[in-house]
Amino acid sequence: MLFRSVRSDSRTPPIRLETGKVKNIMAIQSILAHIASAVSTDELPKLIGALAKQALEHDPVTGTDRGVDNFDPVYGSVDGTREIALTFDDGPKPSTTGPILKTLAEYDVRATFFVVGRLAERPAGRDLVKQMLDEGHTVGNHTWSHPNLKKSSDALVRQELERTQELLVSLGVTTNYWRAPFGARGRTVLRIARELGLEHVGWNVDPKDWSKKHRNMKWVTSSLDDIEEREDSCLVLHDIQRTTAKYLPTLLGELAGQHQAGTLVYVNEF
Repeated sequence: MLFRSVRSDSRTPPIRLETGKVKNIMAIQSILAHIASAVSTDELPKLIGALAKQALEHDPVTGTDRGVDNFDPVYGSVDGTREIALTFDDGPKPSTTGPILKTLAEYDVRATFFVVGRLAERPAGRDLVKQMLDEGHTVGNHTWSHPNLKKSSDALVRQELERTQELLVSLGVTTNYWRAPFGARGRTVLRIARELGLEHVGWNVDPKDWSKKHRNMKWVTSSLDDIEEREDSCLVLHDIQRTTAKYLPTLLGELAGQHQAGTLVYVNEF
């Protein structure tokens, strides 16, 4: 099962749509001018519609499309089971990460925690990271101070990732997974991460548990609806949110009730 950011080996650079609806429409017109000779007249309306939809849905901050998977999900179970990867960002925070670990232990579920270096460096943070590892969870790199890496210098990107990874290794972490804060990454950021031996892990279910509107049961309902729509899911949650810790037992209980034993598998390897 792979939730890594998929990079193309093709040497042909991808078409980049500019920020803003008007500029995107102009870009589409330019694209059509180049490919019109290779597309029949009957197919053009369908192509125009598809490109227009992409232009309006494109998110210039993360470099991904709004409302769709945050990665190319090249993964899947082969035996008909439904696989779910629970991932938690932005911690560790004793008052919320601790209860989350307790809930995961009660349900015998393994998860992945993408930790912020400056929080993991604290004594309580170090203890929580070690507890995560002792209990079979995976720990990943979420940078040192949670900046937007697409707006950071190359030197800062490298420093944020390298400093955090050095700390995690000293705490016993042996995996090389990382996740970009806000999901914001680009070619340069991914290149630097690869040079450091790190593999990016995205998500395809975002219940927005960090949002004020979803700091209640809404994030649980949203998660259940999105999980039902796909065979395999990778949830992005945040272990610094009190309501995430509060309602995690509800999510796990609902999932257990909806699926027969053996048909639902939690994974923390990518």
